[in-house]
Amino acid sequence: MITYRIEEMPWLKPQVPLVMKAPAIYVQGPDASKDTGKYCGHLGKKAFIIGGQTALKKAKENVVSSLASAGVEVVGVEGNASICTDKENGRILEAAKASGCKFVIGVGGGSVADIARVVAGKLGQPLVMVGTVASMAGHTSALSVIYNDDATWNRYELFPEDTHAVIMDSKIIADAPVEQLINGMGDAMCIKFEMEASKRAEAVTLVGGYPTVTSMLIARECWNQLREFGTQAIVANKAKMVTPALERIIETNTLMAGVGFESGGLAGGHGIHDGLVGAGLVALHKSNKAHKPHGQVISFTTITQMVMEDRPAAEIEEAIAWAQSVGLATTFKDLLGKDPDEEVLWNGAKKSCMRDKVLLWGATPVSPARVYAAMKTADALGHEYKEKTKWEKTGPGRR
Repeated sequence: MITYRIEEMPWLKPQVPLVMKAPAIYVQGPDASKDTGKYCGHLGKKAFIIGGQTALKKAKENVVSSLASAGVEVVGVEGNASICTDKENGRILEAAKASGCKFVIGVGGGSVADIARVVAGKLGQPLVMVGTVASMAGHTSALSVIYNDDATWNRYELFPEDTHAVIMDSKIIADAPVEQLINGMGDAMCIKFEMEASKRAEAVTLVGGYPTVTSMLIARECWNQLREFGTQAIVANKAKMVTPALERIIETNTLMAGVGFESGGLAGGHGIHDGLVGAGLVALHKSNKAHKPHGQVISFTTITQMVMEDRPAAEIEEAIAWAQSVGLATTFKDLLGKDPDEEVLWNGAKKSCMRDKVLLWGATPVSPARVYAAMKTADALGHEYKEKTKWEKTGPGRR
């Protein structure tokens, strides 16, 4: 009898396991930041806090008071975290080391999450994130975006573990500008479509394995939640009210999208996005003059991916219609305020196809010409839909 074994045949597709990563603890609700100590007090008795000025103004008192109740001392606070560069990370890392902390707490949004993850990762300590906005999927993941000193993109850096505990205070999030929520919805929009592309190609995900059924189900559910509850959540956010719909979209933007992109798979939406960033057409960080919100770019590049994949016209139109209804970009004019320089756009298409880009993880054959044609077609379809419906920018996501 021959027992199961993996044969060493280098020409065969690598045999890798199913892998899924997620936070150990996820907490969400009004005033959830007041329970921070309850969910991380077991990690140690000394904490180092990293946050931006606005986020700390809203949540620091809750966090510090809760930690004190759990017997945790705050041994240092970095209150001006703004951009995740090697230089800035090194400065904050030295301060955290000198403090003698046992774990790191990030308070804020994407930039803070990037910095706090690097510091915690270099220290080999757990990370706790207290989210004050629901603008992206990075609170939960093991990935940081590293920038150059001039705020241009440098690289992605992956760490072994996801954020240990994610605490999303929906009362604080409801008080944040609605554009933050909409940007998070754009980031979550791509999750289903990129997972499906990655799965068709049997690509290995960011966590080093094939996607589990659980992670694929989560990725698909992102799109369902966005379509069903996105508009209601935007209305609630504008009114600064916490409602069940807003809670659903906070979870979708944060937990579901975070698990979905990391453990479900990435493909064209993020690959083309990264190509446009590499070409300088758009920039990730808000301090760069070419900055466009990540979710707005992902909205357009997700539709571009759908065109490249030759998805049914009705499916593409549904994505365009939904994106326009919540205030996400479906044309270059939406995204840039004008048509792009053709040479820069072509350069973005080329950079999307470089060896290190996740566009190559999908099943669809790619080339700069195919990416360029898909972007131009996506732009034309966006304009066509606006014209067909006589769309005015007065939907729930517009001001």
